[in-house]
Amino acid sequence: MTTFRLLRQTNRSSRFAQVSVEVAASSRREVEVTATAADEHRREAELGAWWALRHLPAAVKVTVTDVVVNEIDTSVGDVYEATAHAVWEALRVENAVPYAGFSDPEMVASWLTSMCGRRLDTVTEARHWHEGRREPDAESLLHAWLFFEYAVPVGLHGCGDHLILAKDDPGGSYDMGEYGGGQGRPGTGA
Repeated sequence: MTTFRLLRQTNRSSRFAQVSVEVAASSRREVEVTATAADEHRREAELGAWWALRHLPAAVKVTVTDVVVNEIDTSVGDVYEATAHAVWEALRVENAVPYAGFSDPEMVASWLTSMCGRRLDTVTEARHWHEGRREPDAESLLHAWLFFEYAVPVGLHGCGDHLILAKDDPGGSYDMGEYGGGQGRPGTGA
């Protein structure tokens, strides 16, 4: 059994979720949630496990055995992220994706509902630059982060036809080799 505890506190917000998983060899990929938890947390745990498995070649069965949350510090996406990290740790996978993002319509709607009434303090963008200049607005935008009052920053990352939300902070500039560079943290989102 592997347990991952998501624990983060800043002067603007806090996050908490603890998830335990068991991973076993299987003839196909499977996810089962046996933990006693609220429906929304069971759903997040299931989706988080699938996110962690999405690019792994191994056929395994993930069983989420325990989910611990608290009323004050756990918000939409925390169980999801803790589950993904628990699965990666159990499989000893070093994750190249810098965030555990979600695009599930129910989770996005739940997150939007939780942000209703909060002031949007600022927006940070990551734009593509090549040879010292960038394309017009829509073409150069890579990522954006929304900073709502009393909430963890949420990154918006495009991935084909999907918009993936991830609770993460923007990073600094980065080099994209012959393709130029970007500002903010790079992410594959794939």
